[in-house]
Amino acid sequence: MAWLKLTGSDDPFRARFPIAVNASALGSSTNKDVLVTVPPTLELFWASLGTDGYDLRVTDADGITVIDHKLSSGFNHGNRVCEINVFGQSGSVAWQAQQSSIAMLWVYVGDPDAGDAAASASVSSALTGAMTAEAAADVVLVTDPTPDRARPDNRRAKSSGERRAFWFDFSPGLRTAQRAFSDRLELEEINYVEVSSVSAGSGASIEVEASTRFAGTALVRVVVSGGSDGTDYTLIVKASTISPNDSTYQILEGRLLIQVRDQDDV
Repeated sequence: MAWLKLTGSDDPFRARFPIAVNASALGSSTNKDVLVTVPPTLELFWASLGTDGYDLRVTDADGITVIDHKLSSGFNHGNRVCEINVFGQSGSVAWQAQQSSIAMLWVYVGDPDAGDAAASASVSSALTGAMTAEAAADVVLVTDPTPDRARPDNRRAKSSGERRAFWFDFSPGLRTAQRAFSDRLELEEINYVEVSSVSAGSGASIEVEASTRFAGTALVRVVVSGGSDGTDYTLIVKASTISPNDSTYQILEGRLLIQVRDQDDV
């Protein structure tokens, strides 16, 4: 299923965390290495990781395909310094970044039976991967749109000077397992997301795509900025999914109507 358990380990990994890989400027889909800096504020990561860092694994978005990695030489558990080198291009297991997207990887920690799996490769032309300790707020639940309704069901208002973050929850559309595997029901995962915006049918680009982040299995943070007073925009977050050992995937789409209004006393 979609939660990693190593052969020979007594239990699955204790915790996992999504990595948002910024491939928004990638012109074509290709195998890529990734550099990830773990935030010192990600409390559960540091509480679960062994002091030597050996019990860390990185997987593809399916949650079980392990990708080669190593920790940078500056790793220091006590000072909460950790940079992960992910070898999707340079290692033995290829990982393809989808062009013009924010891709998902997983980092697992907390298996006391896991030995050191550091690879000897070196990253090349790496993409940037980001993790966040932020909890979801201002959540937009992604469900089926209301039939015969042309404008998005979900809507928010902001001023033209505001920069806002919204979280899209894709959990209603993700398929789970019939029975628990590795003590979890997770099965279908987000593979990558594509973020865009339109106004009156034309591209608008109020989204700050590089600031997209993931939390848990189904939450996607999207940042918007600017826009013209008196103008309506539709923010579109399109998520492609992946499941272990299954070629069937979904494309789920969350939409949010953003009305830009600069209020005054006139």
